[in-house]
Amino acid sequence: MNFAFLGCSDQPVPIIDEEQVKRELIIANRDKQKMEADSLKTFISSKGWSMKVTPTGLYYEVMSSKQGRKINNGDFVSLFYKVYLLNGQLCYDNYLGHPIRFKVGEDHVETGLHQLMPMLGVGDEVRVVMPSHLAFGFTGDSNKIPGDSPLYYEIKVVSVQ
Repeated sequence: MNFAFLGCSDQPVPIIDEEQVKRELIIANRDKQKMEADSLKTFISSKGWSMKVTPTGLYYEVMSSKQGRKINNGDFVSLFYKVYLLNGQLCYDNYLGHPIRFKVGEDHVETGLHQLMPMLGVGDEVRVVMPSHLAFGFTGDSNKIPGDSPLYYEIKVVSVQ
């Protein structure tokens, strides 16, 4: 470790190797993502679900398909949803209220929802297991979802415009 002396203090100030810190953070993030991916596989297996997985780690299974109009980027989609932590705690449920409406590929919703929509059509019902980096990430939602939380969703596509 290198030291530099600054000012009047006799205390050494370490010189930080920013490239080394960056490399260590990348390795730590990869390790975290691998551990989370392993826990998602275990969760899905424990439920006996047969899910497809995208290259980004989004797991989904279409439970019911009405063969309705397919969703494209730029479409406005309306959904009913339930969102759970993997421990089973229900965080959000709009089935008794109004569907959420957003523009696919543009509006501020979870990245995983944007990635999922082009694989669905009107009337589809799907279960989704979303890794934290596609959900609310490091910070959570500052309400019911803690940071670094993978999530389980139950979704019904109500309409597409």
